[in-house]
Amino acid sequence: MSLFLVVGTTPFGWNELVRAVDDVARSENLSGSAQIGNGTYEPTALSHERFVPHDVILENMRSADITVIHGGLGSIGDALRNARRLVVAPRTLGIGRHGRQEAPNDQWPVALRLAEVYGFDCVPLSQIGSAITSQLERPPQRWSVPTGNATHLIEEWLAAEGLRINKGPR
Repeated sequence: MSLFLVVGTTPFGWNELVRAVDDVARSENLSGSAQIGNGTYEPTALSHERFVPHDVILENMRSADITVIHGGLGSIGDALRNARRLVVAPRTLGIGRHGRQEAPNDQWPVALRLAEVYGFDCVPLSQIGSAITSQLERPPQRWSVPTGNATHLIEEWLAAEGLRINKGPR
């Protein structure tokens, strides 16, 4: 079985996610690769590149038995259109243990809503191992994701949260 990990391009990387997935790959004897971004942790069970061209990311998603990603909206959309099994570990807005902002935004609300709609696993780092194992026991999936659907889903979610959507001057 093979795994592909995408952490995105945030300035400080996400060592904790890379390490957690690397540990699972080692314990479950998974092959695969990781896009580790600007992080300092380099996996030993997975091959890795800091940054990967978008077309290679999509091909890796299509060929891997499972894809694990951060909760960025673009990465979720790419995975829904290309991955066979999906685990999302969203970043949380806030100051991390190094005294710096760890994410440009809180990825949890939108990632959870998309997980409800599409049925992928959306978990904190503490549950990444069990989510990967669980996904690998399930049959592969192909999600039907209409192009341009993200805006509609976000508007629905905002409305459900009681937030007003400002569509500009009328």
